[in-house]
Amino acid sequence: METMNNVFELLRMSRDAYVRLTAQFRARRWLKDSKHISVEEKLAIYLFIIGGNQRYSAVKDRFQHSTETINKVFYEVSDAMLEFVKEVIVPTSFSPSLDISGTNRMFDLQKVFKGAVGALDGILIHAVIPADKQHLFKRSDNGKCCQNVLAICDFNMVFTFILAGWEGIADDSQVLSTAISDSDFELLFPPPDKYYLCDTAFRHTRGFMTPYRNVRYSLGGYLDSRATNKKEEFNHAHGKLRNVIECAFGVLKARFPVLMKMISVPFIKQRDIVISCFAIHNFIRTENISDKWFAEYEQEIIFDDKNEYEDDDKDGEDCESEQEDDEEYDDPEDQQFMAKLREDRQFMVNLREEIAGRLMQDRESML
Repeated sequence: METMNNVFELLRMSRDAYVRLTAQFRARRWLKDSKHISVEEKLAIYLFIIGGNQRYSAVKDRFQHSTETINKVFYEVSDAMLEFVKEVIVPTSFSPSLDISGTNRMFDLQKVFKGAVGALDGILIHAVIPADKQHLFKRSDNGKCCQNVLAICDFNMVFTFILAGWEGIADDSQVLSTAISDSDFELLFPPPDKYYLCDTAFRHTRGFMTPYRNVRYSLGGYLDSRATNKKEEFNHAHGKLRNVIECAFGVLKARFPVLMKMISVPFIKQRDIVISCFAIHNFIRTENISDKWFAEYEQEIIFDDKNEYEDDDKDGEDCESEQEDDEEYDDPEDQQFMAKLREDRQFMVNLREEIAGRLMQDRESML
């Protein structure tokens, strides 16, 4: 019999989580017993592969099945996982509970950012790519092939949206624009009074709130020196709340090393593995299962950004938006579109100013 620790290391989850997961796959008939392999063993094989980035030879030795059988099981479970994903990665209701991981201070911050329904960001996942396509996936900053994944999570580290499989060189804002414009991706645009928190890789416009540019943002930058004005106060608070998605990414990568060193399978299956990891993450979180990685990362952890300041544009705040807004268009439809763009942007500029002022007032009232 496996000890509890051995099961945890083998499957990257507790025995309780594994039992509940297999029970759900049985109940929903996403997997069935075959002549020689049970549902439980099929899931164990799959989890062993993605949890430890295991080669088929290691899986074959561990489970005593042929390479052909291991491969068949892997693809069978991978397909079943796509049905599982539909049930555990679901859009936000836009009426989230104020229950939030972390301290009372975090709870107070969410009441100030009362329209915030989650955090949005991109994450780079290692990818194994044929030589003739590596130029589309290889990052200039680290020289590695990656797929770009866009994700949204709520304030309980539960992912409510994921778009995987983009080339590593794709810009985060480009991925988001496609997700918004293409109904196939099922990204729910927030209602007028709601928004996602994101960094300045994205546009500051209705539905998406970014920090002030050229203002201190990295949480590490506030360890020894507190905010000195309302813009810094806003950026510090924004960073604390948005940090939830960095924590969620931290849990993912700690649990699934395959995300940092992908196994050699066709790219579409690499994409499916990534989505499966997000789904299993959500299952463990929403089932309220005791988990060492969530216990570690749900604390208020500081993730230092590469730069202390959010962006380094010399022309000032939101300069790229202003340049686009100032362009002249002859077509009436283009003019109408740009007018709506300016209106949406100004709405969020005003809202950010309002929140920054309130945060500063709250701070001064406590002095």
